[in-house]
Amino acid sequence: MRRKIRHADTTDAQVVGSVGPRRRPRRLAVLPAGEDRPRLSAPMNAVLAARLGALLAVAPVEGEHLTEAGETYIGSSSGSWCWLRPRDW
Repeated sequence: MRRKIRHADTTDAQVVGSVGPRRRPRRLAVLPAGEDRPRLSAPMNAVLAARLGALLAVAPVEGEHLTEAGETYIGSSSGSWCWLRPRDW
């Protein structure tokens, strides 16, 4: 019999922007600790998007930027940190 085992570690990542409307972002642009270029998170559910949108709505905007993969996001200087599992981005 086979069993599928998933392993995920958490890591620090700074929220540096978002994709979609600021009050209901679809994804976050995160900068993992020790990396130079941000990545986009996995798509967020409506509840999480609303909670994070309340914080992002008051953060200063820093224009459009690109991730390493060439995806566009709106930069934010919120300076917020969050815990992410690698499968989230």
